[in-house]
Amino acid sequence: MNEKLKQEVMDEFINLFKELDKGEMKKVIEYIEKLMVGDLADLIEKGKEEGILTKVEILNAFKKANLDEVQMNYLYNRIVDLGITISE
Repeated sequence: MNEKLKQEVMDEFINLFKELDKGEMKKVIEYIEKLMVGDLADLIEKGKEEGILTKVEILNAFKKANLDEVQMNYLYNRIVDLGITISE
């Protein structure tokens, strides 16, 4: 993942921290750690570059990262918040 994209993603999550309590922050940090490695990082980079991802691409990356349902929903919403279109 390139440095500019890493910074954009981190800035997005830092902005979210301002609205969270300590317990929620811990969960977000865990999500960030999973997001920034492997297939999830590649997925976000692709989405930012192309502006679109498919639901299948997202679900496959989430499964490989071994995310639970809450984490998947959270990250799915963050992808949308980053302005990435999600297609069938």
